[in-house]
Amino acid sequence: MIRVNLLPIRQARRRSEGKTQLFVFAALLGVVLLACAVTYGFASADLDRTTKNVVQFTKDVAAAKKEVADATKLEKKKNVFLKKLAVLDRLESDRTGPVKMLDEFQSVLSPPRNEEDRFAKIKKNWDVEWDTRRVWIDSMEEKSGSFTMKGGAADSNDVAEFLRRMISTKHFKNVELDFVQTKENGNDGGRFVEFSIFGKIIYQEEAKVIVPPIKKKPAKKAPKKNTPKKKGT
Repeated sequence: MIRVNLLPIRQARRRSEGKTQLFVFAALLGVVLLACAVTYGFASADLDRTTKNVVQFTKDVAAAKKEVADATKLEKKKNVFLKKLAVLDRLESDRTGPVKMLDEFQSVLSPPRNEEDRFAKIKKNWDVEWDTRRVWIDSMEEKSGSFTMKGGAADSNDVAEFLRRMISTKHFKNVELDFVQTKENGNDGGRFVEFSIFGKIIYQEEAKVIVPPIKKKPAKKAPKKNTPKKKGT
């Protein structure tokens, strides 16, 4: 009987299978390493983009803070400037206020200077034909924005016209009559009246507040009623 030694064949097969397994393992290891490299590349790129975004965001925040700081400085400068303007306006008002008040008071005790002044006084309901020499002022006292004025007139009608004019002025407010009494002129035996008025003095004219007109909404139209059509007979 012939015997065949199969041991070398088995050893060769085992060596071949070992090489194959080693090759497969090496291939799998290569794939894993490649996948890790790709993943690392993507992660590194994302990290770079995130880092750049963080840097840009930090710059934007710093720029915004600077703008806010600049705006705050400008607001403070504006407030200081407005306060200075208010002081200048007050000084100008204090300087020109008494002049305007005296000019208006002179207009009360003066006839119209021209046609324009005549028309302005007529609009105030002043009697432009009134002789302003029929009233004279003896004294005027002012204290804490209030005044008391004493004088004389030919008669009570002259006092009434003078009082009406004073009430309609801009610089004299809450003007009221204190008293009127008849006096006799010792020189010629004629009579005249003495009077006293009081009120407030305003050197600075009151600011006019312009209120914008309120726009009225158009009225909604009533819905049309659908009337059924009559069928022909």
